[in-house]
Order: sequence, then structure tokens, then C-alpha cells
Amino acid sequence: MAFPQRDDLVGNSNWTGDAEADAQISQDNFDSLALLLNQLKRRIVSGLARISSAVIYGLTNGSDAAAGYIGEYVESAVAEGSVGSWVTDTGKTVTSISLTAGDWDVEAFGSFAGGAITGTASAFSISTADNTIQGTAKAQVPATPTATSEVYLAVARRRVSITVTTTIYLVGLIKFSAGTPTAGGTISARRVR
Repeated sequence: MAFPQRDDLVGNSNWTGDAEADAQISQDNFDSLALLLNQLKRRIVSGLARISSAVIYGLTNGSDAAAGYIGEYVESAVAEGSVGSWVTDTGKTVTSISLTAGDWDVEAFGSFAGGAITGTASAFSISTADNTIQGTAKAQVPATPTATSEVYLAVARRRVSITVTTTIYLVGLIKFSAGTPTAGGTISARRVR
């Protein structure tokens, strides 16, 4: 079937001046347009069905996704006890990662150690600001390290959608009145779009 031309549908070239003949031309044009739209609809639905049944296979060779591709992975880890010089109730960056523009899932894990610390709370967060605890992705407990145990906190996944390269921080905070706390942790991100 040939596609109707603009003049066939809305122009004046086919109008005869005879109301009955013009009505028939209009009906024929409408029928042609309806048929064309029906064919287009079937092709779109058929294409969507093929897309919805597509299978995307993962890699099985142990390689990493390339930079800029879905699945790209970025991580930074600092050993437990590596970050010292804490000030009570003040955010401090433990480590950070640089993410390029895109949509990322970011997760983190932090630990406080240092022996017997007299204090009331420990917290870690995934933050877009250096040395700043942010509440959008934060883990907090009313405890500090003891002589026989450390404090370990997993920070829930946070979506980070950015348009320019951005540094994302793992920030810790500890409320204490005595002792010398130290910290460590890992922050990681996977590109989802």
C-alpha cells in the first residue's frame, strides 16, 4: 500500500466542489489513514514483543565492564584502624571514589576500632560532601568500640545520579569523650545506567 500524501489527506487538489464526491474522497482518505495507522500499530506492538523477550547475557570470562558501560565497578578500601585523629561528633572522610556521569548504585561499609572508647554513638554515611554526614544513606548505632570489640556498620545502597564527574565519600562520625578511635571502610559503586 502506498502512503497517502499530504494533499490526499488535507490539501485541496482532490476536491471537486461536488459535496457527495468530496465526502467520498474524505472517506477514502480516512480509510487510507486508518489502514496506515493500523499497520504502524501492529509493527510497533510486534517490535515491543521482540524487545520484551530479548535476553541479555552476562559475561562468563571474569572480565570487568569497561568504563562508561553498564556494570562498571569502582571501589576504594581503607584497612581497619587506618584513619585516626577523630574529633567528637564531627564528620570525617574515611575514603572516597570518583564517579563519572551516569546512574550509580553506591554501597559502603565502615568500622570503628581503637580499644576502649568512652562514647555514645557511631555512624557512617555515603556522602556527596567531604567530611559531612548525610542522612540519605546513613547507618548509626548507639555504641562505640570496646576493649574487646569493634563497631561495624553497613550503609544501605544509595542511588547517585550525576551529570558530571563527582567524588562520593564514605564519612564516619563518632561521639566520644575518652579514647583514641580509628576507622576503616570500603565504598563501592556499580553503574546501572
